[in-house]
Amino acid sequence: MKNIVTEVAVDSYQSALNADLAKAKRVELCSDLVLGGLTPSVGLYNLVRKNTKLDIVVMIRPRSGDFCYSASEIEHIIEDIKVFSSLKADALVVGILNGDFSINLEAMKKVIKAAKNTPIVFHRAFDVVNDQFKELENLKRLGVKRILTSGAKPNCDLGLERIKELVKVANGEITIMPGAGVNANNADKIVQETKATEIHFTAKSIVNTSSLDKSKEVNYSSKELNEHLKIESEVAKITEIIDKIKAA
Repeated sequence: MKNIVTEVAVDSYQSALNADLAKAKRVELCSDLVLGGLTPSVGLYNLVRKNTKLDIVVMIRPRSGDFCYSASEIEHIIEDIKVFSSLKADALVVGILNGDFSINLEAMKKVIKAAKNTPIVFHRAFDVVNDQFKELENLKRLGVKRILTSGAKPNCDLGLERIKELVKVANGEITIMPGAGVNANNADKIVQETKATEIHFTAKSIVNTSSLDKSKEVNYSSKELNEHLKIESEVAKITEIIDKIKAA
């Protein structure tokens, strides 16, 4: 399967360089993947745009936690959308929900208006909505380009049947992109069985960034987080996934 679009979620310049070297088509550019991915800096975006051939999809998420945002947080989201739209991002990833786990359609309309001609991708927040098929139709009507999903399950292996159903119902009018738990052992199966045309993964390794012991008693973040570890997408892992998909 040679025409599958491969998207790598990255939160660093090095990971983006690795994705480019491995010949991925696209990156989802974030900060803090350890928190599920937050909005990246403009500086990171500019480096990746200047020094790679990758398409860049920018995560717009102002904080970690749930996707039920306050009015001020939605203002923040809209401002970030305007910034990255003006920088010619290839697409923007956003997910905004109501407290009843339906999509906040009014907020999403504001998002689409602020983005102007920049395509909008709906975040994997889609996996916690109450009725994915109803919300799929809502997103189609809004003009959302793509939905990232693991089929309402923790990973694509567990959500495979739902992803298949979503791809079928979407009927090419909106792209269903599997993501979560995708690796070299299952990527080919996922694209074969779901008929998805795009796939999302991190191909990550956990890297220990601590070269000195001096700071180990001083924490700069919550104690629940190990601040001496970082996520990095590996060239070899990305290449292996892409090769498996091509051979499928």
